[in-house]
Amino acid sequence: MAQVFGKVLGTPLKPAPIGLLLCFAALACAGPVDFGLAELNAAIADRKQRWKPKAELSLEPPETYRIEPYKAGGAHITGGDLRGLMYGLLEAAYQVRSTGRLMQTHGAPSAAIREIRLVVENGDAGQFWYSSEDFWRTYFQMLARNRFNRFTLVFKQPSKDLAAPYRLPEILSRTAADYGIDFALGIGGGNLFVPDTQDGLRNLLAACKMIRNVQIGDPTQAEAVFHAVSEAGRRVTVDLRGSELSADSIKSAADSGVSLLRPPMPWPPSFAVAPPRTEGRLEAEGRPLFYWAWGRFGYDPKTKPPKGSDLEEYRAASDMVRVLAMAQEAASEEATSDDWGFIASVSEALHNRWTHAPSAKLNPPEIADLVDVAAARLEKTVLPDFQILVASAHERAQQLRAAYQAEWSRQAEEGSGTTQRPSGDPAPSAGETVSAPLPLSAQKPLPRPQFSDTPPETAFADTPLTLTIGITPPKDVTVVRLHYRPLHPLGELKTIEQQAAGSVGFTIPASDLPVNLDMLYYFEILNREDGGWFEPDPLAATPYYVLKIPAAPPMQ
Repeated sequence: MAQVFGKVLGTPLKPAPIGLLLCFAALACAGPVDFGLAELNAAIADRKQRWKPKAELSLEPPETYRIEPYKAGGAHITGGDLRGLMYGLLEAAYQVRSTGRLMQTHGAPSAAIREIRLVVENGDAGQFWYSSEDFWRTYFQMLARNRFNRFTLVFKQPSKDLAAPYRLPEILSRTAADYGIDFALGIGGGNLFVPDTQDGLRNLLAACKMIRNVQIGDPTQAEAVFHAVSEAGRRVTVDLRGSELSADSIKSAADSGVSLLRPPMPWPPSFAVAPPRTEGRLEAEGRPLFYWAWGRFGYDPKTKPPKGSDLEEYRAASDMVRVLAMAQEAASEEATSDDWGFIASVSEALHNRWTHAPSAKLNPPEIADLVDVAAARLEKTVLPDFQILVASAHERAQQLRAAYQAEWSRQAEEGSGTTQRPSGDPAPSAGETVSAPLPLSAQKPLPRPQFSDTPPETAFADTPLTLTIGITPPKDVTVVRLHYRPLHPLGELKTIEQQAAGSVGFTIPASDLPVNLDMLYYFEILNREDGGWFEPDPLAATPYYVLKIPAAPPMQ
């Protein structure tokens, strides 16, 4: 789950003592835990069983849960936070309904943000569902069961419908909180509430007390949003996802006393998916497999499909969700806003190509190819909801290639700051628009070498740390980079670079090892074609290692 940092540069709160947490769990009788308990108790009653669940908070990470069955029946269900506890209760309810018994289960989130993004269209205000509390309650229950954790409401254009009643944001923000879903108000790209963003947002936050987050898509509106949020009289975070987290934005937020909300990790990529409509209508219980695939596979790509399902088809759907999330990341300039990660935006990929800057990042054409491959595995599906995934895949791949082509033409006309042209690219005359998509390389990609690296068992603050990676064979490798940073959304990425060899060692200085704050690291191995590979491989595993850094070695 995204983390909140007070005044941007603060540190997360330390966990409370376990006794206090368990006491708090017993008192937390409203909202998401209530919903999870109601679902589980209903499943127990349907099965005519006679046991009561024991549910508590734990000291595990947010959104995680555990189900530990008792031999005599029932189970101990714990969650790292209220949302995680709700997920554990919902999973227990599903197991009881499906099989009549519980299995030992551990759940942990994959994508940090699993978002439904609803853009209100012209005419929606006249639809029955628009301001129906019953509709939205049913809808958010469905989203919670499918493990979505964010709902963003975006109005398509300025409208007097927004300036007067504020009914829809008020209903949604209040109802979302009951089911452990963060409600965000989308601002940007002309989506203003009234002509003046600051006054309009200030009035809306005053009218809708449950709005806890504002998402900015246009960085030019950041100042107005920061001022309105700072005057809200309660804690409202600002999400700059979709716009660059520049140093100026950070300073401006800090000066305004505003807390920024950021995903702690860029992998697996978070996603925001538009809900499907039927003839323009939004349905609370329509397209169930669409929501199931995005939400459940977004939370855990290895989620078991419903009993009797086509296993291969569901595996293909899981892969589809993953590559579509990658494609969303590649289409956003945020892919490079933190100066690290594993996906290059369109502009970054082309800049690297123009300047022959080596990089192992996945680029938009490569991701478009991955999307096409995933879509091909589902082409023959007869399930309408999976057909929507296939259609989305074809559209996204086409958009990525078109964006890459358009940016190539733009940079070609501007000269891209260099007189060198990418290898194999045609040289257009002045003013000419290149119409054919460009392959990144006419050559077959170099084969990935074998890498051997073992994370150290111990690392301590104020003590230099040596890391080594073996490469077999090293003949195509030119340079090896070690990237590392504190496990903190705003932690500074640092890089050490060494020439290629069969075994390459790096020493992280003692001053760079944070005290009592975990550190992540990964290797980038560059080759003679200006491409490369990451170790660990993002397409096969979590692409970084995490080290816990205690303050000092234990006493002998």
